Amino acid sequence: MQKLKQYFSKVLLFGEYTIIQGSSALAMPLNSYSGGYKSGQSQYALKDFYDHVKNLDFDGLQFDEKLLDEDTNASINYISNIPVGYGLGSSGALTAAVFERYFIKNQSFTLDELQSVFSQIESFFHGSSSGLDPLVSFFNQALLVNSDGKIEFFDFEANPFQFYLVDTGMSRNTANFVKIFKSKLEDIAFANAVKRLGQLNNQAIEFLRSGNENLKEVFDEISKLQQDYFSEMIPEIIKPLMIKNHLKLCGAGGGGFFLGMCLKDEFDKMKGRKNFTPLF
Repeated sequence: MQKLKQYFSKVLLFGEYTIIQGSSALAMPLNSYSGGYKSGQSQYALKDFYDHVKNLDFDGLQFDEKLLDEDTNASINYISNIPVGYGLGSSGALTAAVFERYFIKNQSFTLDELQSVFSQIESFFHGSSSGLDPLVSFFNQALLVNSDGKIEFFDFEANPFQFYLVDTGMSRNTANFVKIFKSKLEDIAFANAVKRLGQLNNQAIEFLRSGNENLKEVFDEISKLQQDYFSEMIPEIIKPLMIKNHLKLCGAGGGGFFLGMCLKDEFDKMKGRKNFTPLF
C-alpha cells in the first residue's frame, strides 16, 4: 500500500474575512492534525464531492477516474483527524489530498494557478473559497497573501509570544457565517469596521514577521473589534473567555477553535486549563 501522505491543516492567524476586503492574509500549518489516503473507512461522505471534482475542467490536469475506482474497490479512503467545522482547514486538507492523488499533471503550476484550481475544488464545501487553505496543506508551509493578491512563502523570526487555541466544543457551517458576513457588509458601520480590521491585519502580520512586541496590542485590538461587530460569530460559551483573554475568530467563527496569544511566560500559568492548546 502507498505510504500515507500527510496534509496539514492551518490556523489562519489574522482574519479570513479580510481576504474578501483585499488586505493581507497569513495562514500557517498546524502539524498536530493531518489526513491522507489509506485503507479504512473514511469519516467523510465523499461521493458528491468526487462528482463535483470530476466535472471541473482545468488546463493541464486530468482527473484519474480509474485510480478512484481502484481505490474504492480496495477500500482506500481519505482518513483524517482534523476536526470538521473548527476553522482548521479540514476541507482544505482534503482538497490538497485529492489534487495530489487523483489529478494527472501535464504541466507545472505557479502558486497563483494552484490557488485558482484549489479554489474551484474547495468551493464545493463553502460556496466560495480563497484557495489558501489547500495551498498551506499542500506545501506544509506558511503562506502570505499580500494586499495586491501576490502569494509568497512566509518566514518569521522568533518572537516572545505564545499562540494557543481555545476549543468551543462545537462545530459550525462555514458557508452560513460567510452569508451572514456578506449581508452585514451592507451596513456602513460594519463595512468601516471590516476596513479597520484589514488595516490591523496588515500591521499584525508585519509585527509577526519582525518579532515586534507591539503585536500583542494589535492582536487585542483585533479581538475587541470582533467582539463589537462579529457577535453573531461568537458563541455565548466563548464570550467571557474572549473578553478576558482577547481571543479572535479562526476562519468563520461560530464555533470550532478561537485563537489567543500571550507572552510565553504568561502561558505557563495557563497550562492545564481545559481546552487551551498551545501552538508555535
